[in-house]
Amino acid sequence: MALFKVLTKFGAEETIKPSSFLGMQLSHLKWRVHSRFYEKTVTRHLSPFSAYLENDNTADSLTPIIWTLWWQGKADLPAVCRHAIESQKRFAQKNGYQHIFLTKDNLADYIAIPEVLLDKLARKKMAFTPFSNYVRYALLAQHGGVWMDATLYVTDQLDSHLFANDFFTFRHQIESVRNYYLYWIEQGRWTSFCFSAKKGNPHVRYIRDCLLYYSSQVDNPINYTIDLFQDIHYRLHPEFREVIDYLPIVSGIEYRDFVSVHFNEPFDEKRWQEVLKTSPIVKFSWKFYRKSILDGSYADMIYRPFFPNVKDTNED
Repeated sequence: MALFKVLTKFGAEETIKPSSFLGMQLSHLKWRVHSRFYEKTVTRHLSPFSAYLENDNTADSLTPIIWTLWWQGKADLPAVCRHAIESQKRFAQKNGYQHIFLTKDNLADYIAIPEVLLDKLARKKMAFTPFSNYVRYALLAQHGGVWMDATLYVTDQLDSHLFANDFFTFRHQIESVRNYYLYWIEQGRWTSFCFSAKKGNPHVRYIRDCLLYYSSQVDNPINYTIDLFQDIHYRLHPEFREVIDYLPIVSGIEYRDFVSVHFNEPFDEKRWQEVLKTSPIVKFSWKFYRKSILDGSYADMIYRPFFPNVKDTNED
């Protein structure tokens, strides 16, 4: 707690790379501080979750829509995201889904964003990640469907029947990658970058309202607000805990973060093809320093084709 306050006071927190060991420890510490505080504050300002259950108006079936968002629009979409979104569109076409690409120009056609959030975003009092967190829950609460981040690559292994549940998210407790999630809030229990819900789902409505209240009251809300409030919801309410704990562990899902976990390890074509033939989804990223990519690594072979102007070597 004291370390967190000192780093924040002197601005040192902003100089620490989030993906570093210290960055992950700081993120985990921040989560614990926020979780204890907002468990006692935000939830007090909402109706008890029992009221959400009493007014459960969950639709009978899933709305066949895949939602993805890139605020700036298609013209500013990184090439790696274009590649990922094309895979989503193939999945949508194959399984009878509509794929809706959201931007700042058309989001208002689907949901009404509270002015307080738009104002905070405009004044840079709110980063885009927590803003996007609210958007995805508001969309699924109002319309239902499947949320996919713009960096989510869908393989041929994804089974659309998984999304038939009232609420679905990918979870895993795979020992081989447990250390990778040691400092993450979600601890392998869910994925905020790919999940689905039927319209009106009470858990989605509850998390949406938590996100809205928190983000409207606090300047510069933390990025992992979904994980924060889903963790609180999971600990406080056995109904949600049962939903999560009884979700199937999908075969191959342990490879969902394969590229991040093995970023600069030597590329193995056979192993990579096995990932694509095994995992239903693979999470890509566009947030990394190009010079951090080692020649012949997984990142080199997977990401470099999307950056044609990058030098062939890491030399200056």
